[in-house]
This record gives sequence, C-alpha cells and structure tokens, in this order.
Amino acid sequence: MIISTTLRNEIIEKSEFALKNDSRILINGKEEKNLNKKELLTDLSNVNSFYFNNHSHPETKYLVSIISKNDTLNIQLERDFNNAEKYWVFLPKYNYEMELDIMKTETLNKIKGID
Repeated sequence: MIISTTLRNEIIEKSEFALKNDSRILINGKEEKNLNKKELLTDLSNVNSFYFNNHSHPETKYLVSIISKNDTLNIQLERDFNNAEKYWVFLPKYNYEMELDIMKTETLNKIKGID
C-alpha cells in the first residue's frame, strides 16, 4: 500500500509539473498531433486507487512518456476490455509488478495503441 501510494503520488506530481511547464508528451515514442496534452495530464493527475469490480482485463497498451528538463516518467496505460474510457495504470520503470490504479480518459481514443 505504501509503495502504490508513493508511485501514485509520483504520477500526480509529474503530471501537475508537466501541466505548468509545457513538458513534452510522447505516446508510444511519438508526438501525436491529435493528442489533447492538457486533458491527458489532467486525467493522469486525477489517477485514483479504485479497482474494477467488473471482472475485466486490460487490452490495448499505450506508453505515455512525460519528458521534462530534468527527467522522463514512462507510464503504461492499458485500456480496459469492457470500458474504453478506463485505463489500468502501470509504471514500467519499477520492478514492482502490480497495476497501480485506474484512470478515466477519452484522450487516447483516436490514437493507435500497441496491441
């Protein structure tokens, strides 16, 4: 619980910092022209710890890279199989395998994921 809270806070802090400092955002290693950067960062800063109760699973993957002057945070979002607005959130940089949280966003709907 302490680890997931710390990791969740890292996502929130870096997302809020990126909103204020016009950081670069890459999706699957590319800048996406159709991406509403502000909306995605706002959604990431609202990540919560509520898990699904609908016996679903993640499917389409997106690697979101928040790049600032000092560092880069990679976040893997996996779209839920049953709900296209909900994403499972993972931090691949840590050797700690568990889904952190769930977030809700519509900003990735027009962007091709990594299947």
